Amino acid sequence: MQTAIISADVGNAFALDARTTTNNADGTISTLGTVFDSGDQIIFAFQTEDGQRDWRLEVDGDNSSDWLYRVTEYAVDGINPIVTTYDTDAALPELYVGYALVELI
Repeated sequence: MQTAIISADVGNAFALDARTTTNNADGTISTLGTVFDSGDQIIFAFQTEDGQRDWRLEVDGDNSSDWLYRVTEYAVDGINPIVTTYDTDAALPELYVGYALVELI
């Protein structure tokens, strides 16, 4: 079972629309996600075994970059990340599909 906490910036006090945190059944953090006012998104996923970062998915929601998705995969020790960019939805590996957050209205 997972729980999710969504915080929305309804007063437009910050440069973000929403932040989402999901937790595993044992209370450890599974994912952290932020949707920025620009439409860009950043989602972090964490390893269930030790809570270390597993990967980060960035979504270019405002077409300001020369990529649509940028994935950073972290080694087990959290260092020496590998960064890969993808230009289309079809090119994004299945592991990351569905993690992009829905922007709140």
